[in-house]
Amino acid sequence: MSSYDPDQYTEPQAGLEPQANEDEDKFAKWIMPDILAEIIFEELRSANIEPTFENAKIVYLDIIERPFYDAVISCIEWNPAFANAEAITNPAES
Repeated sequence: MSSYDPDQYTEPQAGLEPQANEDEDKFAKWIMPDILAEIIFEELRSANIEPTFENAKIVYLDIIERPFYDAVISCIEWNPAFANAEAITNPAES
């Protein structure tokens, strides 16, 4: 797996449906990064670690680098809500 770098932005790949990009934008706004930041900074303080941008970035990148990625893959593979995902995303192949 490649490392996630929030400082890099990649353009959407050609061929993606416009709705997918709209849904991704909608989800990105729904995530509430201010709450994630608040939690990370509170936990840094409670651990007596200086709550700086660099320290918060270390925590955030560590979370999304592997545990978050594994959780996303696990959810998609095992959650009953996605049991018919192939039929939904590829109706011509079902």
